[in-house]
Amino acid sequence: MLDKKEKQELNEKLKNLRKDISSLRTKLNELNKQKEDWYSKKENLKDEIKRLVKGVKDIKNISDSTRKNITQHKGGRDNYNKKVKELIEEIKKLNQEKKDVFKKLKIKDPIKIKKDIDKLEESIEVEAFSFDKETKIMKKIKDLKKIYQESSQATELLDKIDNISKEIEETRNKAQDYHNKFIDSIKGNKGSFNSFMELSKKIFNLNKEQETAFEKFINFKKEFTKISNLLKEKLLESKIIKDKLINEEQEKNRILKEKQKSIVEEKLKAKKKLTTEDLLAFREE
Repeated sequence: MLDKKEKQELNEKLKNLRKDISSLRTKLNELNKQKEDWYSKKENLKDEIKRLVKGVKDIKNISDSTRKNITQHKGGRDNYNKKVKELIEEIKKLNQEKKDVFKKLKIKDPIKIKKDIDKLEESIEVEAFSFDKETKIMKKIKDLKKIYQESSQATELLDKIDNISKEIEETRNKAQDYHNKFIDSIKGNKGSFNSFMELSKKIFNLNKEQETAFEKFINFKKEFTKISNLLKEKLLESKIIKDKLINEEQEKNRILKEKQKSIVEEKLKAKKKLTTEDLLAFREE
C-alpha cells in the first residue's frame, strides 16, 4: 500500500506528465505541419524543375534544327559566292579579250555603233530630209553597218560579257538571299541559346532551393521523430503511474470490502440486524 505522501507524489508527477504530454502534442503538430510544408515545397520545386527541363529539351530540339538550317544556308551562300568569284574571273578574261579585239580592229564600241545606226534609220523615217541629205545619211548608215559587221567578233564578246554580268547579278542575289536566311537563323539560334541559358540558370537556382527544402524537411522529420519518441516515453510513464494509482485504488477497495464482509459475518454470527449498507456489501460480493 502507498502512503499518503507517495500517493501525492505520484499524482503530482502524473499532473506534470499530462502537461508535458499536452505540450509535446502541440509541438508535434507544429513540427508535422512544418515537415509536410517543406515536403510539399520540395515536391512542387521538383515538378517545376521537371517542367523546365522539358523546356530545355524542346529548345535543344529547336536549336538542333536551327543549326541544321544555319549549315544549309551557309553552304548555299558559300557555293553561290564561289560561283560569283568564278564568273568574275571569267568576265575579267573576256574584258581583256574584248580590249585586244577592239585594239586589233581599231573600233570603239559596237553597241554604240548599232545605236547610231538605229538612230539614223529612225531619223529617215520620221524626218523629211532633202534628197542630198538623205543620200548622205544613207551612206553614213552603210559605212557604219560595214564597221559594225567587221566588229561582229567584238559584238559576240560583248554579248557574252553582258550575259555573264547578268548571271553574276542573279548569282549574287541568290547568295544574298542565302546570307539573309543564314543571319536570321543565327539570330534565332542566339535567341534559343539565350532561352537555354535562362532556363538553365532557373533550374540551377531551383535545384538549390529544392536541396534547401529537402534539408529542412529532413531536419523537421528528425525533430518530429525525436519529439514523437519523447511523447511515447511520457505516455508510457503516465500509463505506468495511472496503472499504479488504479491498482492502489482497487487494492484499497478490496481491503475495505474484506473489512465490511468481516463486519457482516460477525453480525450474522451475533444474530444482529443487518443495515442497508451491509446488504449492499453482500450483493457486491
